[in-house]
Amino acid sequence: MLVFWAHILEANQTKLLQIVPDVKQTLATVIITHYNYSNFVEHALCSVLAQRHLNFECIIVDDCSAPTHLQKLKQIITALADTRIQLVELPENKGQTNAVFEGLKNSTGEFVSLLDPDDLYEPLFIEKMLRCHLNPCVSAAVAACEMGLFRIGGSILSKSYVGFKRDAIANNELPKFEASQYDFGFSKFYPAETTSWLWATTSSLMFRRDALEILRRKTYMQDTKLFADSYCVMGSHLLGGTLFLDEVLSWRGIHKNNAVESEHHFSSFQRRHQPEFVDTTKAIKAFVAKTILENDCLEHLTPDRLGKTLKSHFTNAELLELLADKPELALKIYTNAGA
Repeated sequence: MLVFWAHILEANQTKLLQIVPDVKQTLATVIITHYNYSNFVEHALCSVLAQRHLNFECIIVDDCSAPTHLQKLKQIITALADTRIQLVELPENKGQTNAVFEGLKNSTGEFVSLLDPDDLYEPLFIEKMLRCHLNPCVSAAVAACEMGLFRIGGSILSKSYVGFKRDAIANNELPKFEASQYDFGFSKFYPAETTSWLWATTSSLMFRRDALEILRRKTYMQDTKLFADSYCVMGSHLLGGTLFLDEVLSWRGIHKNNAVESEHHFSSFQRRHQPEFVDTTKAIKAFVAKTILENDCLEHLTPDRLGKTLKSHFTNAELLELLADKPELALKIYTNAGA
C-alpha cells in the first residue's frame, strides 16, 4: 500500500513540475550596454558565463562603438562561443538608456539584470538575486545587493558600497536583517514611499521585466545618457519598491576611464564621483515619474497607492507641475490620497 501511494505522489509531483516551473528553469536576462569598452568587456562576460544558475541569456547592446572596438567585441564573443550570448548592434549612438531598452526588446527573461562592461558578477549573483525576488513575503519591482570595489588590474578596494551593514549596526538592527536574509533571501524591503538613495550602481540590480516595460518610452532625456541605472532603478522603485540583499554579489571596476566613478578610494564618506560630475538625480526622478504618469499608470496602480508614493517623493508644487496636463488623473490622485 505504501508503495502504491508513493507512486501516486511521485506521478502528481511530476505533473505539478510540468505546470509550475522550478526556479532553475527561470530564465534570467543580463543586459550589457557597450560603447568603446572592448578592453574591459571580456571579464564581464566571463563572470556571466560563470554563473551557477545556468538558465540565462546575455544580450550585449553595442551603442555604435568605433569600428576597432566593435571588431574586438565580436572577436571576444566568437571566442567565448556560447549560444546564450547575443549581440545587438545599434546603427547610431543613442545613449545608455536607449541601449538598455533595445536590449530589453531583444530579450525574454522575466527578471532582468544590467551589467556594466567594466564590472563583474559573483558566480551566485543570478541565483541569489532570484531567491531574493522569489521570497515568500513580499514582491518588489527591483532587487539590489551590496557591491564591492576593485581596481582593474589591481586589488580589492572595498566590500561595502551602500553601507547597509554600517547603518544597521548603528541602529541595533543587524541581527534582524541577518535573520531575514537567512530565512527569506532578502535583508530589508523598502516600500515605494522611501525617498533616499538606496542602491549601489548598475551591476547590483535585478529588475522585474514588467516594471521595466512600463518605463519604456520613445525618447529619453539627455541626462539619462550615462545614467540608465538611475532612470531604471528610481522608476522601478516608484512602481513597486526595493528589496535589498546585504551581500557582495557584484563588483564595481575602478579605473581612470570611468565615466562617473572617481579612480580614488579611501573612505566610505568621500565624494565617489569624478570632479566634473553633476548630480541629475532630481531631474531624472521627475522625468521617470512623468513616464509612469504617461504610460497608463492607473492600469497598474490604484490612485491611492500612486498618490501616496508621488506625495512622498515630490513637493506639492512639483507634483502639480507633473500633473498639469492630466487634470482628471490629478483629481483622482488628490481625492484618493487625502490631499
